[in-house]
Amino acid sequence: MTAQFTEMGLACGETSASDASAGKAKQRQVMQAQGIDAQSYDKAYDAASADFRKKWAALPAEKQKSTCAGMKRKSQESAARLKESAVNLK
Repeated sequence: MTAQFTEMGLACGETSASDASAGKAKQRQVMQAQGIDAQSYDKAYDAASADFRKKWAALPAEKQKSTCAGMKRKSQESAARLKESAVNLK
């Protein structure tokens, strides 16, 4: 699932390639701590990424655009809720 969210962020211009790479490395460490070896993680991540890119490329441009807009809206809403929660904790 992480790979799909990362690929969507890249496709929509919300994530940089360097941030995606750093996120993948961090997630790999988390998974290794849970007993999954790096090679297996990379294989699964790369397969999920390729699957997303294939499906994304098959979507009409308008669907891609609306999906990106929805992702950005949800991200902004989540950020606002986090900010509100932080203010309420003070």
